[in-house]
Amino acid sequence: MHAVRTTVSTNACYGFTGSSASKLLLVELAEATIQYGARLLQQAAVWTTERFHGPDPFAAYSAKEKPQSVQFFGTAAAGSVAAASSTHSSAPHSVEVVYGDTDSLFIKMPGKSVAEAMELAHSISRSITDSLPHPVSFAFEKVYHPFLLQQNKKYAGRKFVSAADAGELEVKGMEMVRRDIVPLVRKLQEEVLHLLLMQRDQPAAMAYTKSAITQLLADQYPMSDLVITKALWRGTEAAQYGTKLAHVRLYAHDGVCAGHCSSHSSLQA
Repeated sequence: MHAVRTTVSTNACYGFTGSSASKLLLVELAEATIQYGARLLQQAAVWTTERFHGPDPFAAYSAKEKPQSVQFFGTAAAGSVAAASSTHSSAPHSVEVVYGDTDSLFIKMPGKSVAEAMELAHSISRSITDSLPHPVSFAFEKVYHPFLLQQNKKYAGRKFVSAADAGELEVKGMEMVRRDIVPLVRKLQEEVLHLLLMQRDQPAAMAYTKSAITQLLADQYPMSDLVITKALWRGTEAAQYGTKLAHVRLYAHDGVCAGHCSSHSSLQA
């Protein structure tokens, strides 16, 4: 409960002091909050590396940028550990921090089964928590096996929360879960990810993708699969938008409204 209160308080502090519409706007405090949280996360990564014999997660940084200590102080949002297991052989407890974001660490665990990865992740979580000032804590959250990391905040994997789970597909940030993308892309990506991560069938995923491209070029998909619906919330004049997004440009092109524009200024293209 203390950790939950710390998380809520930290998030609220960042939100209230970082929003331009807030009466408590203080950008320096908002930046200090997020930077201190990032510092604790980096220190947790170094702690994990030193205690569990993995490669240096900050090897690409210069000596000046690299954290010099694993001492912890102050408070920050509670964190979590997500483990990505692998079937490749490795040292008994060799791990690698492959990704960290906001309050989470993603740790690669070569040679571990899902059950073994969970056991080790719980051990790492307890070790990190013991090094943090109360009430900040890290807790095991889930295992991904297999795991696909596309880029920052974009990843997918077969998620396990217990060793008895059958596993389910979880996708974060990718086109499949975005609303500003055509339905066809979401549908195709969902099927490809399912073939790759749930069925582990790369040839089938490649064949499905090639078939989808052939059908698209042959006009075999309904137009409804290729429509994006967006709203012009600030008005119908291009000058009202600082960033000229695709649907704003389309609406403003030659002064013509493409597709359908209703009284509340929605646009289909």
